[in-house]
Amino acid sequence: MEQSLHKAERFWRVAADFSHPMAQYYIGRMKARGLGTRRDCETALFFLQHAAAAWPAGNGLLETGLAAHEADRPQRALVHYLLGAHAGLEPALHNAGFLYAEAMPRRQPQLAASYRGAASEYFRRAAVLGSVDASIRLALVLSEDLTAEHSASSWRLANELYAEAARHGSADATWHLGYNYLKGRGLPKDWGRAWALMRDGGMHSRFAELRGPEKLLFSLLRAVYEARVFIVFAALGSFVLATGGKRAPGFGAGAAATAVWHEDDDAAADDFDEFDD
Repeated sequence: MEQSLHKAERFWRVAADFSHPMAQYYIGRMKARGLGTRRDCETALFFLQHAAAAWPAGNGLLETGLAAHEADRPQRALVHYLLGAHAGLEPALHNAGFLYAEAMPRRQPQLAASYRGAASEYFRRAAVLGSVDASIRLALVLSEDLTAEHSASSWRLANELYAEAARHGSADATWHLGYNYLKGRGLPKDWGRAWALMRDGGMHSRFAELRGPEKLLFSLLRAVYEARVFIVFAALGSFVLATGGKRAPGFGAGAAATAVWHEDDDAAADDFDEFDD
């Protein structure tokens, strides 16, 4: 059969008019790119928003967004994630927040503050739907707002988000909470509690952006922590080799018990004194 974008657009348009979600998705993409039809961004948005409300088409939006992101086309990826976010898809909300927080400020640094606000909103919506990663990323975005009037409240809210995510089992959030105890960020400095939390978090976080000597130090601590079992067995092996396999004093048959008899024991009354010989 001969390929024809024009005919494909005509048949998909009929199905789209009858609310077929995949047809709406394809028509939206064709209208957005001008494939087989006149380019019309407003019509494309209309069909893509309706397609995004259906889960199969939502998956298509996520896949297209991911492909664009991997091709280093963040703006194209963002369009598809925003359409998925319009349908309330949690992964799309999270990914849109990520692009607003990480990719878009690098493309347009002059709009960084505006992008940070948009990232906060999409991370918040994803967190409401149960995304623990979105809660952590929202806390990280809040931690960047260190102006005098907002720093205290931002740290407080960030630590609340870390604590809530930690209660849901997030090792990354547990590490960040411990790190803030270590640095005194919105929390009283407490080295003991910081160490305990960071240890429970596996001594690292996927979201941590450490630099310089601090990065080297935590990398070393993580390596030691992950090798702790090997280190213990190596120490025990070294001890056995150093002692030649001899038993330590106080163990085994060499420590025989010796009974001691005291004369005062005869003077003590017992239950047989009342009987005659």
